[in-house]
Amino acid sequence: MKGRRNPFVASEGIPYMLASFVAIIGCAHFFGILYAILPLLVFGYLFLIFRDPIRAVPAVPLGVVSPVDGYVVAIGRTSNGTQAGDAHRIILRISSLGTYTARCPVEGKIMDLSSAAAEGRPLLDANGLWVRTDEGDDVVLQFSGHRFVQT
Repeated sequence: MKGRRNPFVASEGIPYMLASFVAIIGCAHFFGILYAILPLLVFGYLFLIFRDPIRAVPAVPLGVVSPVDGYVVAIGRTSNGTQAGDAHRIILRISSLGTYTARCPVEGKIMDLSSAAAEGRPLLDANGLWVRTDEGDDVVLQFSGHRFVQT
């Protein structure tokens, strides 16, 4: 997004981090430094959850970039995707303490999976981020598993 000021945390997390920071100051002032440890741990956890570092995205025509920081576990084809039919599947493993900011892997228009199901298009599971490129290719980004439990 042009002109976006990145404070290194997602804007959704700022109110929670401010509240925990106020709790740190309040506990330290009224009860002592020892009581500020718990809000300090909460603040650290929130920082881990809402980190949003600036990423350099190369300007490659028709390029596909990784939507998250991680490493490739498997590449293959599958017929068990969001949309019916055969598709490419790339599985990425993300570190439990890694940045969980998801980015759009291609340039295109965000589509609505639930409206496609209502129109009668065959969908196997209506969850994820569906992007249609200007060339008419469909890219679906799905997440599974839990942040701290890798399956």
